[in-house]
Amino acid sequence: DELAVAAQEVQERKVVLKGDQAALEAVQDVLVVSGELCAALEAAGLVSDAKVVHELEQVLAGGEASPEALEKAAAQISELAEELQQKGHGPMAVEVGKLEAKLRTAANVGMEAENEHEEKKNKDEARAAIEGMQEVAAALRESGDEELADEIDLLVTAVHNDVSVEEMECVVAGGKKAVAKLEALGRPKEAEALGDLVTKLDELAVAAQEVQERKVVLK
Repeated sequence: DELAVAAQEVQERKVVLKGDQAALEAVQDVLVVSGELCAALEAAGLVSDAKVVHELEQVLAGGEASPEALEKAAAQISELAEELQQKGHGPMAVEVGKLEAKLRTAANVGMEAENEHEEKKNKDEARAAIEGMQEVAAALRESGDEELADEIDLLVTAVHNDVSVEEMECVVAGGKKAVAKLEALGRPKEAEALGDLVTKLDELAVAAQEVQERKVVLK
């Protein structure tokens, strides 16, 4: 089982690294296009407009390439394209529009990468909570509470290594019942320990659902 968990974690790390690489490549693509555009604007005598693009290029090259920064840059470049169009520089406005599209793509890819990091974090913490529940069950079994220990074990053994939102929600529902039983049996210490884990898993289920919803939006 430990090997299966390790293998799952390796796969999740691969997904995260792939997302990071895609985000980096998207930013590099923006830098190439912005460099070419800057040169084209200068050649056309549009020095002040070229300066706007060059300043953007410097910011991104300096490491300020978060999805938020890219979205902000896209908005600035969109304004530049409109200004060029109004001044009668239609062909250059089209080229600036292409840079805007590259920026928005890079921002989207960056958000996808951030979402993948969040998904991995949630799954790591969910597995840790499940492991904690197994420890509570083991402690209960040692103290003679076989029935409650079996009930908790039955909940957590149904969870796959690639834990889903539905599985988390199922464990939370069953875990809350187990906490109530422990409280009724006068076992406040065990009830609190299990309750904390159930609460954590409940929060993670909500966060994991939000990650899934962002995936749909970003696609």
